[in-house]
Amino acid sequence: MKTKCHVLTVTVLTLLVGMAALSSCEHYQEKQLRDTVSDFSTAYFNWQYHKAVRFCAPGSERWLAYMASQVTQRDVDTLRALPEGASVRINSMRFYKGDSVAVADVEARDFLEMDTIGKTGRWVEKARYLISARLVRGVWKVWLSAPLRAEKD
Repeated sequence: MKTKCHVLTVTVLTLLVGMAALSSCEHYQEKQLRDTVSDFSTAYFNWQYHKAVRFCAPGSERWLAYMASQVTQRDVDTLRALPEGASVRINSMRFYKGDSVAVADVEARDFLEMDTIGKTGRWVEKARYLISARLVRGVWKVWLSAPLRAEKD
């Protein structure tokens, strides 16, 4: 009887430790994704594309290079004249495909939105963006298939 009780106790403890480990890993992954999307978004909406690159999945850098190539001196002057930088808030995150792909719903506030070529960017009070991310070698990275576009509410 003692042996059965001992085996049952060991089994229950093993299950509890396993569940705690999975929960801890899941929490870490969610925090790492949140940090990546937040840091990327802050850099992106403040036109600091060189800083945003380190948070991107391979292949996404070309879109940041494209954005940087469109910046004019008038845009730089306008950015410098703003009283403060853009701020971001993550409203929600959804995980897909076995938790290796995610989409974050991000609200950006008080930022300069790039306009068409030759036109100075325009100030935006608030806009929502859906930002995709992929798990790359165990680390969440933002995945861009084009420059970000605001969601229509």
